[in-house]
Formats: sequence, C-alpha cells, structure tokens
Amino acid sequence: MKNLKKMLASLVVVAMMASMALVPAFAATLSYEKEAEQLNKVGLYLGISETEFIPDLETLLDRQTGVVMLLRMFGQEEEAKLLSDEEANSMLAKFTDAGTIADWAKKQVAYAVDKGVVKGYAEDSTFRPSAGLNGKAYCSLLLQQLGYDGDFDYHQAATKLAQVGGLNASQAALFNSDAQINKDSLVGISYGALQAKTKADGKKLVKLLLENEVIKEEDLNDAEIPYADITAVAEIADITVDVGAEVKLPETVTATYDNGTTADVAVTWPTVDTSSEGEQTITGTIADTTITASVKVIVVPAELRV
Repeated sequence: MKNLKKMLASLVVVAMMASMALVPAFAATLSYEKEAEQLNKVGLYLGISETEFIPDLETLLDRQTGVVMLLRMFGQEEEAKLLSDEEANSMLAKFTDAGTIADWAKKQVAYAVDKGVVKGYAEDSTFRPSAGLNGKAYCSLLLQQLGYDGDFDYHQAATKLAQVGGLNASQAALFNSDAQINKDSLVGISYGALQAKTKADGKKLVKLLLENEVIKEEDLNDAEIPYADITAVAEIADITVDVGAEVKLPETVTATYDNGTTADVAVTWPTVDTSSEGEQTITGTIADTTITASVKVIVVPAELRV
C-alpha cells in the first residue's frame, strides 16, 4: 500500500508539472456559477474576499488553492488552522520554496504535507505552490481522501470519481485531462464530489460533513444541495393490460427520504412483454439509490375487458 501511495503521489506531481505547459481548456466559459453560490452558502467555497462573495471562477487553479479546497471539502481545514506559525514553518522547512507559499494557505499546506495528503517535488525539494493543477490530479486527491487510494488508474481518476457518484459521464470525460483547470472547474468537481460515496461505508461525502457538523442541514436546504437518501418508495397500484398492448408505466413514484421528506422521483422501467396472459412483477430503477420501484402487470385476453 505504501508503494501504491508513493506511485500515485508521483503521478500527481508529474501531472501538475505537465499542466503548466498546456493551454487551459476551461478558461473560455463558466459553467458552475450557481454551484459556486451553493457551496458558498454552506461554507465550502469562499471566493477571494472576506467582506463579499467574489467567486473568481475565471482564475486558473494552483496547487496551494487546490490543497485548501481539498481540506475544506473533508472538514480538515479548521484543524489545520490550529497549527502555530512555528509548527507550520517546521513542517514546510524541507521545501526550498516554502517562503513562496501564500500566508492564507501556509498552515493548510503544512497540514496536508504532514498528513501525507500531498507531496512536493523530490528532484529539487520544492513544493511549487503556484504550479497548475489539472482535473485528473484534483480528482485523484479527492479519491484518496474518500478512501480509494490505490484502487484506480490515475489517468482515469475523473472516471473513477464518476463511478462512485461524484461526477456524471460527460464531466468525467472533460476532467480526465492534463490541462490546468480554473476555479470554475474546481467548483464543478467539488460540488459533484459531495455526492460521492466513501469506500469504507458507502456514505456520501455530504452526509459525513453533515454528521460531523462541518455543514448544517438548514444551510444545505437553503443552498438546495441534495443530501437526503431515499429509504422507501410508495406502492404502485396493479396495472391490467390486454394481450399485445403497450403498458403505460408511471414516470415517477413518490419517495420517502431519511430526513422525513417526500418527493416524486423519476423511474426507469424495462420493456414489458405482453405477448401472453399472466401476471408479472416489473422492477424499475431510480437514480442514485439502490431502492427500486415495483408494479404488478396483469396481462389478460382482450375479451375479458369488454
């Protein structure tokens, strides 16, 4: 496992170096302004001002900013800030460019280095806080924090994050890139990662943050960030259909969540064979849950329904 960690850390370092030489692929348009505001409401994305929310989404992402965001996403930033200046400087003393780390990021970077979350560049003993960070590298760091260290191909890190619920397929394809990303993409990946499941117990990151009181339920509701899990769905009345006729199954079903709320959710049904009479139970799937919906379809001869 230690060798796997070293190998993955080396790949992240190489990717960070490579991203500096590539033309940014995400600088033209902004896609996650709404998500930035949502994350700001729960205290996970703060922007660049202490008096007002200035998201600064166009700015390219560097290593030190990525580290700060990473720790905040896992409820570790406040612990990092408890380090004294002397402790932080001691942890960073092995880097020849420690003095170039921004004051607002120094304790977080020191904490992350001390915990083995990130590493520097062994060839010249630098950390390179202003070096660019690409999508694969940030997704890789998130996956390691989620417990998947050594369980994925670094070059497919965004795809793995999608597989555990953190991104959709189109985002995974976009962020599996060596190009330096901007803060807009940082927000997009981070927002998606809230729905990613940890390896240890399958809990979503957002639920862990809620349980650990890093974020508050009322703030999640205000930000309209989904966090509750479906625990049950309503029963669906039997459907009777003639032999050979098309079955019209309900497009939605009422779901009950673990916070006591209910909502109608979309159901995906398989094709129903009505070529012969009889009864069959049809099972439909619901996105982002293992809970399923079911309905009994009764196929009868047409003359019985005259």
